[in-house]
Amino acid sequence: MATRRAKVNAAMYSPLPQADADDDHHELADTSLATMLDGLPEMLQAQVVVTMDTRKRKQARAAQAAQKRTGQRVGWVAEQLLWVGTPHLRTRTVLAILAVWSVLLVAPVLVLVELLDEGGMIALLWAFASVFIFVPRVSRGSREAFVLTSQRAFVSKRTMFCSITTTELEYDDVTSARLVHNADFTGTIVLEDTPRREMEPVVRVKFDRVMDLRGASRILDALLPKTVVEATGGMAGPPTAVPTESQ
Repeated sequence: MATRRAKVNAAMYSPLPQADADDDHHELADTSLATMLDGLPEMLQAQVVVTMDTRKRKQARAAQAAQKRTGQRVGWVAEQLLWVGTPHLRTRTVLAILAVWSVLLVAPVLVLVELLDEGGMIALLWAFASVFIFVPRVSRGSREAFVLTSQRAFVSKRTMFCSITTTELEYDDVTSARLVHNADFTGTIVLEDTPRREMEPVVRVKFDRVMDLRGASRILDALLPKTVVEATGGMAGPPTAVPTESQ
């Protein structure tokens, strides 16, 4: 039994093959990336690190399996973190959301308590439900991370129930890209692919309310397919639309 367990542990924790050096993206890397990552909440840091580590281990295991089959060393390129951001909510936006929430909490309580015998219980249930409506909008900056690496763009999102979802697109798969300037001086970047089959959904990676547009656009212009960059005029070029305050 002990021998079997030792073999299982050896298989699980055996050293992974090392990645080849990738010098092509060193000039895109920002020297302040470590500071940027440290500035994120700890949970967001963990989300980004785990997502990238999962890709690294998959690539390493695939290279290890190929090396066993062929008997030759199989190289692979490690993923590099180039840019990371979070949704930026202006103070006035947060205050507006809180004001609307307060009104929708107080007004129904007064009406329900006066008109219904069970109004107090209904008002309490509404107050509980409203938490899952308004808190996600206020707390997006601590639950969502926008990441650009040397291989892909992805969004890591943590829900109110602490489940984590990741939406990702390889740069080579991107067929449509657009940049929208918002009225609050932030920007929204949307990357899409074209499904290879009719029934497949469109994969859409959306960086919403981004403050550092220049840094993200510079990296996307360098890594997206040339046809996409030329079609958009460059992500760092003029925006595709400038919505009004009502939008």
